[in-house]
Amino acid sequence: MRPQTGNKMATPADAVRVGEIDGILPFLSAIDWSEPFMIGLIVFHVLCLITTITTRKHSTVQAVYFFILLVLVYFSENVNEICAENYK
Repeated sequence: MRPQTGNKMATPADAVRVGEIDGILPFLSAIDWSEPFMIGLIVFHVLCLITTITTRKHSTVQAVYFFILLVLVYFSENVNEICAENYK
């Protein structure tokens, strides 16, 4: 694949073009679900769901939990840039 113009990062050689996606099932089957990052992401979201359900009657705990999630979202762009610089 050719590098993107006007962007400081080139497109990875194994990137999927938009026209190659036929539907949701082929897209989901193309994902490597055994990759450690994907497993960690799924575990994180399951833990967030469990935390939300178990603390539903404790407003103070949920307020702190919400603030922690806001901080994670705020710093996600910085973390993404660091990860992109170190991508192999």
